[in-house]
Amino acid sequence: MGAEQRPRVGGASATTAVNLGYYSHVDAVVLPDGSARLPSAVGNLVRTLARASGGMMTLYLHGSSGRVGIEDMQLAPPLVRAVDIGPRRSAPARFFSPGRSLRGFQPGSDGAEAVIVQGPSPLLPHIVRACHDVPVILFIWGDYAGWRSQTQFPAWRNAAIRSWAMLYGMRQRRASRGHLAFVNNPQLISSVPHATVKTVTFTTVSQASIAALEPVSTDWGPDKARTDPLRLLYSGRIVRDKGVLEAVRCLDALRARGYTATLDLVGWTQDSDPVLDDVRRLARSLDVEALVHIGGYIPSGPELFRAYARADVFVIPTYWDSLPRSMLEAMAIGLPVVASNVGGIGHFFRDRDTALLIEPRRVDQLADAIEQLILDPELRKRVSGNGRVWSLEHTQEVETEEIVSEVRKHVASAKVGP
Repeated sequence: MGAEQRPRVGGASATTAVNLGYYSHVDAVVLPDGSARLPSAVGNLVRTLARASGGMMTLYLHGSSGRVGIEDMQLAPPLVRAVDIGPRRSAPARFFSPGRSLRGFQPGSDGAEAVIVQGPSPLLPHIVRACHDVPVILFIWGDYAGWRSQTQFPAWRNAAIRSWAMLYGMRQRRASRGHLAFVNNPQLISSVPHATVKTVTFTTVSQASIAALEPVSTDWGPDKARTDPLRLLYSGRIVRDKGVLEAVRCLDALRARGYTATLDLVGWTQDSDPVLDDVRRLARSLDVEALVHIGGYIPSGPELFRAYARADVFVIPTYWDSLPRSMLEAMAIGLPVVASNVGGIGHFFRDRDTALLIEPRRVDQLADAIEQLILDPELRKRVSGNGRVWSLEHTQEVETEEIVSEVRKHVASAKVGP
């Protein structure tokens, strides 16, 4: 069925609605009825885009994931129709031999008027080429060039991954030619140098979720962290590059200054980085094991925001990042945030205004920033309030309307031609 025959759904008019394809390589389960289960971090964005575009969204996924729990959101027709395009094989297999993982990718036959490709992804250059005459929009959430050598990997593997990341970067840059790209970090513009680039936040925070949230209290008493433990929270992927080991060490650093703090780690792990064993080992060696709580994965939504509401300070001492979605969620509920000044964080947020910014791997700076929040009630109030205001101004709806507006222009321009 051609693009002009596809059903139009949602609130947009027939003259402005656009049928989109969306590719993501996240863990997913595709069901026979065209529905799919996938992580809510991606699912929320896809759903909001589909509603804003007013057309049919064809969601291209590798539907053979066997993981349970991470695929916490279900999308279904008529708003979204999921297509299993092939197995999610290893990154080298997808990059060097893409055919098996692209066997069901047929955007022209599916009536897509444009295809959004989420990256970086081993298949991104191949998908761009497979789109043929269908306009392409790149959503770049990160950069493999930001990958750092892992201590748990042998030297040969670290060297091989670095070489592959360089080769991938070259092909992504080449694949960006003539397309529209959205990045959530200005530093990523260089990874798509031949595209028309727009900077957005890709936030998971909606207007409805913020309206339903009661801001956390920052009116701490004088005994906070002395007799009443300070509650620190980290949420997201639990990997060492996010600075989770530094967060554990910070508990010991704070104790040396006379403070007591607990640390909740909420999120999911990766098979390639079994960091939780090191977290437990380090906590035992520092005698802070009773202060570290590993909460596991919590689906995006009310339950996750309740975890934020139980905290006093959100910490993300990441080594490298683009723009952490969990940081935006914490700010939406008014949590004071301490984050590394890396990637897009320093672009979007000002130190001691919307967040406290530190250098990565610096446990002393992390402890300093937390101590400043303990001792300075005006600082806590300012960072909490300004962070929440920023969230209100950058909701998912606001960002999505900007994205869809640019997508419509891109599609219209492609139809007119040069």
